[in-house]
Amino acid sequence: MENTPPTPQNHNEAQFVGPQFRPTGHGLSWIVKGFELFKMSPGAWMLTVVIVVLGALVLSLIPYVGQIVGMLTTYIWIGGLILGSHAASSGGSFDVRYLLAGFTPQHFKKLVTLSLLLAVASNLVAYLVVGEDYFTVKFNQGSELPGEIDQLAFMKSTLVALVFTLPIMMASWFAPALIVLDDVPVFEALKLSVIGCVKNALPFLIYGLLLTALYVAGVFTFGLAYLVIVPVTYTSIYTSYRDIYWEENSTDLPT
Repeated sequence: MENTPPTPQNHNEAQFVGPQFRPTGHGLSWIVKGFELFKMSPGAWMLTVVIVVLGALVLSLIPYVGQIVGMLTTYIWIGGLILGSHAASSGGSFDVRYLLAGFTPQHFKKLVTLSLLLAVASNLVAYLVVGEDYFTVKFNQGSELPGEIDQLAFMKSTLVALVFTLPIMMASWFAPALIVLDDVPVFEALKLSVIGCVKNALPFLIYGLLLTALYVAGVFTFGLAYLVIVPVTYTSIYTSYRDIYWEENSTDLPT
């Protein structure tokens, strides 16, 4: 744990070509291939989930500062998990140290910039739609809405805000992978991520429905299934990225 693992340098003979259209059925294959990557190092992935949850709990106990640190490091952690997924698909193995791989000098500046831009954009949209109540709730340390807030109106405006943040979600989905795997500049990564999502709206619909079903089903396992579902979410981001943005010259992903 003293040093972060080396950043994988090869693409398993795959070449970055930019966002491509993929068939609808690939939405399922992304999850299947993501699960295959998870099965290569299940213990390490589960331990990583536990560490992330505990870290998030610790940050939540630090008023204001914890939330700010969380916002500024979100995509640094995600970038590390993408690098770990790539290492596994390249014949290596995933381990917990990849959680820190995004903090290396090669990636840190871009990933913290990405985290800041997306945090500002999403909070700005939420504020414009929801109003001042958004920040009142966001920084409220209790679990309930403050009494002065109209709960029904707040919930309705929150749903509207989610619709308006959809482009931000699309911009964020592949941006960390574009940055850590192909050294794409931040703003270009945001643009290419949106293009990749729009071009593959149908496979993403299938992918999203399947992931949602898995998360809902996980509730009935007292949350234990999330030790698998959460890692598969990130490994499937990697497999979908590879499918959409790279041209494969060999069959080297798990099948």
